[in-house]
Amino acid sequence: MRHAEATYDNIVVGAGSAGAPLVRRLVNAGRRVLLIEAGEPVTRSGFDKIELSLRSLWRTEVDWGYDTEPQQHADGQRLHWPRGKTLGGSSAICGLVYTRGLASDYDGWAAAGCDGWDYASVVRSFVASEDFSGPRSAHRGVGGLLPVSTNQSSSPVSRAFIAAAKEWGVPEIDDYNTAEPLGASMCQHTVRDGRRMHAWEVFGKDVESEPGLTIHTGAFVTKLLFAGEKCIGVSYQVGGQERRAYADDDIVLSAGVVGSPRILLASGIGPADDLSSLGIDVRVDLPSVGANLHDHVRCSVVWSAKKPVQAVPGLVAEAHVFWRSKPALAAPDLLPLLLTIPVPVDGYPLVNQGFSCSPIVVGVHSRGRLRLRSADPAVPPAIDPAIFSDTRDLDAMVACLEMVREIGAQQAFDEWRAEEIAPGRGVRDRSQLRAYAKRVADTPHHPAGTCRMGNDPDAVVDPQLRVQGVGGLRVADVSIMPSVTSGNTNAPAIMIGERAAEFLLNSDLRQRR
Repeated sequence: MRHAEATYDNIVVGAGSAGAPLVRRLVNAGRRVLLIEAGEPVTRSGFDKIELSLRSLWRTEVDWGYDTEPQQHADGQRLHWPRGKTLGGSSAICGLVYTRGLASDYDGWAAAGCDGWDYASVVRSFVASEDFSGPRSAHRGVGGLLPVSTNQSSSPVSRAFIAAAKEWGVPEIDDYNTAEPLGASMCQHTVRDGRRMHAWEVFGKDVESEPGLTIHTGAFVTKLLFAGEKCIGVSYQVGGQERRAYADDDIVLSAGVVGSPRILLASGIGPADDLSSLGIDVRVDLPSVGANLHDHVRCSVVWSAKKPVQAVPGLVAEAHVFWRSKPALAAPDLLPLLLTIPVPVDGYPLVNQGFSCSPIVVGVHSRGRLRLRSADPAVPPAIDPAIFSDTRDLDAMVACLEMVREIGAQQAFDEWRAEEIAPGRGVRDRSQLRAYAKRVADTPHHPAGTCRMGNDPDAVVDPQLRVQGVGGLRVADVSIMPSVTSGNTNAPAIMIGERAAEFLLNSDLRQRR
């Protein structure tokens, strides 16, 4: 039975990078919105300070703490996948780097059938949310809610990295968040006055007390509710008690690359054979739910330093390079990232005084899958990004390792570089680098793709983010990406939330006319 007090215009599941701006826009438009977030608000003192080490947040109450399946092509490693579990989602525990991605990323989506997702169409959503403190440009936003600034307090070792990259042959660029960058630059961050500006802090905080918004935290969605072929509500648990809520208009899953497909699968939307084998009634046979799982892949090159490296703890990602693993590639597929700390690498000694560079492959070809292990929603799903299953990614990683080591050998680094700790002087030829990459490969925590967008029958959502085969249901988060963008995914996720609000509100206007 539907109770009036539990009925809303819209229900949004997840208060992360996409869910927070979506909720903000809906509430500002006068919609009655229920926000359901599995995590609790953070009460820990100093949580918003950039000095806070991200590693101190992993496997805590604000991290889902997932681990992947053993990676068959990466020496059987299980990778830790931190995913935010609080208001702000993964933006509350990320490295704060603001990267839109390449224009060719979005143009590629449009060419693959995602009409209206070309760069010229999405850039206005980036501009609308930004408050960029750098040089004025028609391509950058000023006066938006999200503070974005170029790293102005960079450490000397980061400036040496830029100089060394230029010695190696990479040009320096002023703003990598315009169209198609190729070169070295300081990172841009979402910080203000020494504070981490995560998505809920930026978009949600000001509307928390609005009468049109109801927030249920510590609320775990178990399944969707239907009337015929239309999704009309959600069932969720709070403190062990099952509750139900209903929406007159669309329900939006913004639960992330793991949470959104998990909810669809638990509700009978996914591969029929997999669901039937778990005893889940099949509502829509949609084999692509959970498929297309992929992530950027990274390794580490670590040096000990001749002198102390000045850095702000928690804001260690200071500079990076967009580059190509092969000159013939149309767009950059590599993004080596300078870190002002010596990253620990398994099997190598810990360094007290040093710095690192993470070779990152952003133009990844490998694809894996997320599957349910059980019909019990409390059991974490099986997560397999299948890194290096496509050998092109391993080839690109070796090329990036070679590039990073050569940059590290330039004269500009002479005053800093003491010794290469990892991979070390004993690792020289490409076969040794391949073995090193497979043994120490890790994730920069940018997974995407499990609810792929498209206009083909196998897509999970259409370009308006509507789930195929059911009414009243959309997905808005990085799980809709056909291919992950080239860089950190916080900025694109915010853009996706902005566009989802636009779709919903435009649809509402059409219905009211």
